[in-house]
Amino acid sequence: MSADMPIVDLDLSNTKRFEASRFLDRPATIKAFLQEVMKTNDPQTLRRALMEVAKARDVR
Repeated sequence: MSADMPIVDLDLSNTKRFEASRFLDRPATIKAFLQEVMKTNDPQTLRRALMEVAKARDVR
């Protein structure tokens, strides 16, 4: 990750579900998304994130 790209620690606990796949249009974005998801240490969150990546990459 580039030093000029700050990482913001967001509290997403009160947000509505959105389709992340709409925003996962570049490998760097996917990488950053999965890195953040891994920080949760939650298998269900990781599973949902991987499903969003698969949807973004049009994997069936």
